[in-house]
Order: sequence, then structure tokens, then C-alpha cells
Amino acid sequence: MDTDTPNLNDAAHDRKEWWEAKIAEFEARLEKMDAERRLEANDALKDLRAEFDAATDWTEASWDEFKAKTQAWWNKTEMKTDEAI
Repeated sequence: MDTDTPNLNDAAHDRKEWWEAKIAEFEARLEKMDAERRLEANDALKDLRAEFDAATDWTEASWDEFKAKTQAWWNKTEMKTDEAI
């Protein structure tokens, strides 16, 4: 996560970081949707390993989505702080 001092950042840099975080969030959502589809498609009794892998991927994608949302929130806060200064 970016922990730059807000008043040392320029607004364009903050917007770029915010946009990158939003893209990462979108990509994580796509991975999560893919994992959810695989969870639905796998029969647990026939292929337990595939079910476990899909559940692991879903968990990782959820974590990536959370990190991206947090980064976007942080960058938006930096932009507001820069505007206030």
C-alpha cells in the first residue's frame, strides 16, 4: 500500500495510483467470478481437489479485491488532502 506523505504527492500521481487500484479491484473481481463459476461447476464428490483449488482461488481473489479497494480509498484520501492543502 502506498504510504506517501499526502502533501508531497501531486494530484496527477494520486489519480494514477487511484486508477491502478480500481483496475486491480476489477481484475480481482473477474478472478473471483471465475473461481465462483468453477466452484459451481465442480462436483465435490467427483473432484475434491478441483473444488479445493477453486475455493483457494476465490479466497485469494477476495483478498486481492479488498487490498485494491483499500488502496483506492487511500489514494482518494490523498487526493482530498492535496486539494485541501
